[in-house]
Amino acid sequence: MLARLFNLTDILDSPGFIANCQIHLEGMLPAGQAGDFNQGMMDLGATICLPNVPTCAACPLGGDCMAFQAGVQQDRPLPKAKKEIPHYIVTAGVI
Repeated sequence: MLARLFNLTDILDSPGFIANCQIHLEGMLPAGQAGDFNQGMMDLGATICLPNVPTCAACPLGGDCMAFQAGVQQDRPLPKAKKEIPHYIVTAGVI
């Protein structure tokens, strides 16, 4: 959800993604109400800002969502790179 809200182009869980989220959220976090804020963000992510089919028209943050304004909400967040499956050439013999 944060990748869409701030239109972050970093890969999920990368150090750059986490640092950008922290920078953007520092100004938004209400003093003494971090728990309520986090719960609200989780509820939005679980009900409206779904991974494959976000319902941006129903989102209360639609006016602030940078990915929605740019029309790239379907492209965010960028997925983690899949690890390459190792391929080994093995020989065995039986006597």
